[in-house]
Amino acid sequence: MPVLGYCRVSTEEQVLGCKVQQDMILDTCARLNLGEPLVIWDDGVSTSEVPFNERPGIIRLLRCLRADDHLVVWRLDRIERGFLTFYDALRQIVERDVWIHSIEEKGGQAIDLNTAQGRAFVAVLQIGCDMYRETVKENTRRALEWRRKNGMAISQTGFARQIVVRDRMGHPKPRQQFDKHAGDVKLVEWNPQQLAYIVEIAERLGEGEDVAHVAADFWARGLLDHRGLPWGQVQAKPGKGTGNRYEWFRRAARWFHRAKHNGELPPPYRDIAGTIPEPKGFTVRKRPKKKRTLTVLPAGVERVDWTAQDWLQWYAKQNGNGHPEGSNHG
Repeated sequence: MPVLGYCRVSTEEQVLGCKVQQDMILDTCARLNLGEPLVIWDDGVSTSEVPFNERPGIIRLLRCLRADDHLVVWRLDRIERGFLTFYDALRQIVERDVWIHSIEEKGGQAIDLNTAQGRAFVAVLQIGCDMYRETVKENTRRALEWRRKNGMAISQTGFARQIVVRDRMGHPKPRQQFDKHAGDVKLVEWNPQQLAYIVEIAERLGEGEDVAHVAADFWARGLLDHRGLPWGQVQAKPGKGTGNRYEWFRRAARWFHRAKHNGELPPPYRDIAGTIPEPKGFTVRKRPKKKRTLTVLPAGVERVDWTAQDWLQWYAKQNGNGHPEGSNHG
């Protein structure tokens, strides 16, 4: 009775989450007397960016699964979070006749996916996961639009931004004295002094002034960045030195014009941004559109008319190998 476990987190910074999931899987296997599991990780893999069949951990998992094996996961959304894509992932697992154990949903008890009750139970859970993800995305989008409309900083990273700690009355406090239990909050706000420096850099470089002259003038005036270092000074990295200090000024100018095009500047600078010329050869980067794979159906056949067996037979004819398209049969 081989036992496999699967852990997944969306970003590399959440790698500790994989360790927590692994410990929960080990404890569950010991409690249910399933034996020592082989735990497979997918750390830093988001379901919205990497398809199911392209994740390294899933590829290995599908190759290892055999009939009557036990698959233990923390929650079912670790396998796939999207409602529609989840069923394609579930089909590839079901056709291997394995038992799935979900720790959060059923306390580690096995879910029999060969029965209608088991599949209905999984469907209801997955609808809830999909609604939660879509709600978070919609709330995030609305919050970003509101902050952009009101000229507020959007993210913690980037130029001219700072994290400010305020108490429940809205008064600023030192970051070292942050106390969540006392009602303190951390806010991302614009740094007006640094923003004024960036506007000056963008204006002077846009008028054609050499970046070396701008940098020399900043250093002669003793202007400091948000770290308290001379403007443009790059911290030394092992084996890489201090880098090109002029490039920091060019990046500041490019960031200013991108923020201008995206409407992210606060109101005082949003009005004058149109009068500042852009550097020669400047272009606003656009995110590439994700490629979508379209499935061409046979003429006269509607998707809703097909059963799972019809799909499997059609995929086998298309690939000529008897296996559904994209499945990893080892």
